[in-house]
Amino acid sequence: MKFKEKPSSPQPSEIEQEKIKEEIDTDLENALDTERNFVCQLIDDGEGRTVAESLISRISKIHHRAIAQKLFDAGYGLSVLNNLDKFSGLNSLEIASKIIEVGAGWAVADNLDKFPEADRRQIALKMIDSGQSWALDGHLDQLPNVDTEIALKLIEAGNGELVLNNLDKFTRIDDDTIVDKLIEAHEGLALANHLDQFSAAKRKTIALKLIKANEARVVAKNLDKFSDTDREKIRRQLNDIGLNTTK
Repeated sequence: MKFKEKPSSPQPSEIEQEKIKEEIDTDLENALDTERNFVCQLIDDGEGRTVAESLISRISKIHHRAIAQKLFDAGYGLSVLNNLDKFSGLNSLEIASKIIEVGAGWAVADNLDKFPEADRRQIALKMIDSGQSWALDGHLDQLPNVDTEIALKLIEAGNGELVLNNLDKFTRIDDDTIVDKLIEAHEGLALANHLDQFSAAKRKTIALKLIKANEARVVAKNLDKFSDTDREKIRRQLNDIGLNTTK
């Protein structure tokens, strides 16, 4: 039997093997340094957006964190955010916090789908606490576990109407707690204007709470949202406190 393979060359000694490995490691390290320096120079030259949009996916992942930081430092934080799915090894909560802290919570909200679902609730709470809860309008459906806690925080931040417009997106929400909080936050007008978001039985209870909280006028303006029977009962109560509801 004949073999086509050529006889293998003698194996290098252990010392020679180690030397070869060191040379390869050095060459690789030099190549990575060259790549990193090249990218950093591009950013310094005002090409940060190009780096984030077009080059980052072709750059060694080992550099992604450092490049992201370089981009942030150079004022290209939004470019990192808009291309977050192209970076590897980044701390998404840290990225979101940096953007929110400079007042661009709207950009984070517009890119919520690029963050791990497990981080989105914490990001939303960060936005609310920083006074940028308004940016969550239109994005609540991308948050997991949108519950009473988030609803209460939104109301405290002055965004009760955002809660009322999205009641169907909240899970495990307690209507009575939300109603009481809205009235406490002087959001009676918004509450009355959204009475049709609640059951007929709940509307009457809400109306009585509003009247008790000296918000009778907003109830009077929304009498059309009650059943005929409840409307007459509420009208009588309004008349009893001196509010004429006769049309």
